[in-house]
Amino acid sequence: MAGKTDPSLFKAGVGKAVITPPVGFVIDGPEDGSRVSTGILDDLLARVIVLESKGTRVVLVSLDVWGLSSALLSAIKSALSSAASVEAESIWVTATGNASSPPLWRDDPQYAAYSAYLPEQIAGAVRMALTSLEPASMGSTGTLLSDVSTFTEGPGRPGNAALFVMAVNRADGSGIARLINFACPAVILGNSIHWTADYPGYASWAIEQNGGGLTLFSQAPSHDIRPYDWWDDNPEPSHSGRTPQDVQAMGLLLATQASNGASDTTQRRNVEIAIRTDEE
Repeated sequence: MAGKTDPSLFKAGVGKAVITPPVGFVIDGPEDGSRVSTGILDDLLARVIVLESKGTRVVLVSLDVWGLSSALLSAIKSALSSAASVEAESIWVTATGNASSPPLWRDDPQYAAYSAYLPEQIAGAVRMALTSLEPASMGSTGTLLSDVSTFTEGPGRPGNAALFVMAVNRADGSGIARLINFACPAVILGNSIHWTADYPGYASWAIEQNGGGLTLFSQAPSHDIRPYDWWDDNPEPSHSGRTPQDVQAMGLLLATQASNGASDTTQRRNVEIAIRTDEE
């Protein structure tokens, strides 16, 4: 029992909350501009991982949105700081970059009430994660997801294939959480009039259904990268329809490779947590 109740033991917990805006609210994102939502293809989620070791606690948050204003980000960190009893510097927030997103990077009157309530929704997911804290181990690895993206400049210029995976497991080897980092914008259904988390949401769901635990997607630098062979002015793209099937294909490829990488990680329980900021 001492090994399971030691206060310095590395622990992890997870939580999530639905953050899909109402149908009828404006969708925005890159390339296709604003349009009114008419339905929900799949929900947008806030996913949370809390890690704790030797008295240090950090909160990792992934939101199915394109971006956030600095004011809203500050409000979210303030709410999470109170919920988790940590300083704002201990909270890491990332956006999946899906192009079917509420326009939270600007002051939109339609989203005033939504933006005011969003920090508390995410704080609720943090409280869920705190109540689920349990002894854990952690490992990470780098792998590749080749031939599924391209730079915008033209053919023969494959995108960044690097895929990084962090796996957090229970003592029996089952998954508590996964964090995956990949450079490819979530713009497969960028012209959708339905709310959708695009391929990051599908990949996270697939990993979770396969026993990997709650999965956060982090968008690596990808400004000049596109899915599949959608380089600028390609007259015959292989996935020209931009359909949900294209989303599922990309998501399943990502989920499979991430799961394979997670299974190859060397798991350690003597995890120490440090908080650093890279100003560059």
